[in-house]
Amino acid sequence: MCNAFWWLASKTKLWQASAMSDNARAASLIAALGHDVGHFARNNIFLVASRNDLAVTYNDKSVLECFHSSTLQRLLDEPYGEGANCAQVFANLSPGSWRRARQLMITLILSTDTQQHRSEERR
Repeated sequence: MCNAFWWLASKTKLWQASAMSDNARAASLIAALGHDVGHFARNNIFLVASRNDLAVTYNDKSVLECFHSSTLQRLLDEPYGEGANCAQVFANLSPGSWRRARQLMITLILSTDTQQHRSEERR
């Protein structure tokens, strides 16, 4: 997914768009890497029908996408490295930049719910 996203963004000149910051580029690639983090071979329809805990937690709406997004955010909050070199991925961003990067990653991952695209087509 990440490679396909990067290729598409490069070919459509999205990366060259002056409005897209380096932080937005990084957040987009990280969202592509994490869009299915923790996936366990079930789909939203199954989770809702079986009243899975995740479906209950996310109120039957974009269950896996919400799960993937929150899991990615938790992973990004964890420190990596050891000792004095321990850091977080986005530790150097200002609070505002971090919020924008976080919201972009969430939006991109939630947008991968194909059921939401279908419901838009029906309107």
